[in-house]
Amino acid sequence: MPSSSRWPFCYATRRIGSCCHLSIRAHTRNPHDPVNLHKCNIVAFVYNSGDVPERIASPLPMQYPIKEAVMHAQEADVCDQAYKNLAGELSAIHDPLREIAWAARLRDARVSGYLDAVVRSGIDSARWMAQWKKGEPVVDGPWPRLQGCAAFGRELSTLAATLCILLDSRSARLRIEVTRQTTCPRFHVDNVPARLLCTWRGPGTEYLERRCADRSRLGPDSGGLPDGRSGLIPDSACVHETPTFTVAVLKGERWPDARSHGAIHRSPAMPPDASPRVLVAIDIP
Repeated sequence: MPSSSRWPFCYATRRIGSCCHLSIRAHTRNPHDPVNLHKCNIVAFVYNSGDVPERIASPLPMQYPIKEAVMHAQEADVCDQAYKNLAGELSAIHDPLREIAWAARLRDARVSGYLDAVVRSGIDSARWMAQWKKGEPVVDGPWPRLQGCAAFGRELSTLAATLCILLDSRSARLRIEVTRQTTCPRFHVDNVPARLLCTWRGPGTEYLERRCADRSRLGPDSGGLPDGRSGLIPDSACVHETPTFTVAVLKGERWPDARSHGAIHRSPAMPPDASPRVLVAIDIP
């Protein structure tokens, strides 16, 4: 891209100690189609004093390739407001009286199209693991390189960054599953501080309202009876399902607040002829 090119920009500022960090991201003329992250679409600056302007009044020429720009700011990251908005909605997870927080989102056609293509390619059972670290623009992994793969990587990065903001972490581990099975058929609480779940395809995770569950009937205390007969669920109307593309954060057994017991949840029942379900589970190492 020549330095004289002029593009629309979005930007983000963040104060780090006595410094301010400004990231500017160029976009193509279609605001929903960001320039490839590896092609000169970020300029980062660190200001040691003074205030960073609240907005950029006009487009600026692109002068630095991304690798050079990131070198100018130790804390440089992608200018993506999406994960900040999500983190704001999900911050209710810190309420001691809540065990689950969720944020509804519109379906992303690019991500849905990519995952539909993955299933059409013959993949109906897979588990992919990935890592995300602060400052990495896109999660990369072993999933197929089909059209929409870049959008899928950005989606994973947004979700991982969201959980890291909520739990004050610099890294996250991701598990992406394509499955026709009911992987966790019994209601349970995860043995983690918290877990982020998002189902892109198929039915979402089922969870119980706090007031409805008899925790004394969880796990081995069920007497070997199914959830519906063990006494765990006094009222089936208390079983809820997270909608597709909804982002949910669930407290686990290791959440530091002793007053919380963790969110009780399970995988939805999958009929034998069901189309594959695709979801992600994200934890903090």
